[in-house]
Amino acid sequence: MEFYPAPEEFTPPPEEYRVPVEPADRPDEEFSPRPCASRPSGNSRHSRLKRLMLVPLAAAVASASLWMASFGYDPLGTDAPGGDTKTDQQGEQTEEGISDHNDAFPVLPNLDPDFAGDYAWGNEGPEEYVRIVPEGSQEFVYLHMGEAWKQIEGRGEGILSGASYDSETNTLTLENFNGAVLDVNLMGNGFTIRLIGENRLQRLTVWGAGYGGSVTFAGEGSLVINGGSEPAILLNAEGSQSCLMVENGVTVEARSGRASVVVLDTAMDQGVYWRSGVTVTGGEPAAVDQEKIDGTTYYTHAMVDENGNLATYVRFGAE
Repeated sequence: MEFYPAPEEFTPPPEEYRVPVEPADRPDEEFSPRPCASRPSGNSRHSRLKRLMLVPLAAAVASASLWMASFGYDPLGTDAPGGDTKTDQQGEQTEEGISDHNDAFPVLPNLDPDFAGDYAWGNEGPEEYVRIVPEGSQEFVYLHMGEAWKQIEGRGEGILSGASYDSETNTLTLENFNGAVLDVNLMGNGFTIRLIGENRLQRLTVWGAGYGGSVTFAGEGSLVINGGSEPAILLNAEGSQSCLMVENGVTVEARSGRASVVVLDTAMDQGVYWRSGVTVTGGEPAAVDQEKIDGTTYYTHAMVDENGNLATYVRFGAE
């Protein structure tokens, strides 16, 4: 695949992470998770925590969408599923779609959340969190929050019916849950979403912050994510070794008018993995950008359709 040059403001420095882009003018977006950012301007990332917390999700996701569009991709621009993709760089071809025949997931560092705050953006303490905007709400409920967020939010963790986080296993369980935005920060590469029954979300956004922001889908349930005009699943590794992994037995559908699954700025040459028995339809993983900085290559991966465009519909699961 041909690699397209990314705009300079999205270059991922390996150590000193990025000053945020200015908020986009999006009055319809009222959520404010910790955003992605751009090239540093000489200040330490540790002095910018509070500013980062005020930048809306719209800036981060809209910037990612515009950035990918700048590569020359021509997304369909609708929520309708695209055509099935029949081949894959690591899998074998089947009549139903792609089936990965390699059961090995990558061996990753930093499996646990950043409880010590070693990768925090400021001095307020650990900044890891799992938070959800419930369906019909405009406010995040924190199922897990580091000390920095307890200080800034002035409140503690909440309870949601159908969604719970287990710190011992680093697992978020969704059971017949309907929600809007699921936002995860610094939860490490061992973070798992366990699915029971039928679940729905509007978006899943994960931040690695140079530490680890992987997600493994597991369980025997299903999840449908309708991203609308934004990526349904966006993993912003921010220079870390992070990826998306899908266990056998679970079903995940990602729909978006622009890009269903995107893994930004990871230090891994592959961004999406799945077990034997998982069939993938609608897209195949591809590296859409790469750049080497100080000896490390950083990649942006996305699921693309059979025409090489960003896939607007991807399904992981057994038939």
